[in-house]
Amino acid sequence: MVRVALLALLLFLNADCGFNCAESSFPAREKTKIKKVFDGDTVLLEDGRLVRLIGIDSPETNHPTLPPQRYGKEATAFARDFAEGRDCELEFEEKNNKDVYGRYVAYVYIGEKLLNEELLKGGFAYVYTKYPFRLKAEFIQYQKQAIKERKGLWNIKDKSAGSK
Repeated sequence: MVRVALLALLLFLNADCGFNCAESSFPAREKTKIKKVFDGDTVLLEDGRLVRLIGIDSPETNHPTLPPQRYGKEATAFARDFAEGRDCELEFEEKNNKDVYGRYVAYVYIGEKLLNEELLKGGFAYVYTKYPFRLKAEFIQYQKQAIKERKGLWNIKDKSAGSK
């Protein structure tokens, strides 16, 4: 009786993927190539999809209603140097991996390095905590370290980097 109940529970929990759960397990990775970097947190893939880097927010440079923000140009330049034209792997956290603007939301790996993480470590982005994500605690630590070291955005004495 206990075995039957346990089996029923397991089948219920995995009902949406049937007997082959491999295709719906996350995080899922996908190999692709970055065609263009739009700013510090948005890239265009060679297949035309836009990707928003999960868990970070970089200063705006191309916002329709906001002027360029302090350190936006530097964040864009860093992301461009790091990723533009390179092969990458996207890692998604869930099936519904698009934001309200239709952009895919993902971690972007260039080789063994995570672009999202590198932007935080260099002080080129903030942790974006509005939505939950798997690496939130780690991202917060990277930001704290960048603040401690006064890198990028956190270098208050550097007033020359754009405007806030």
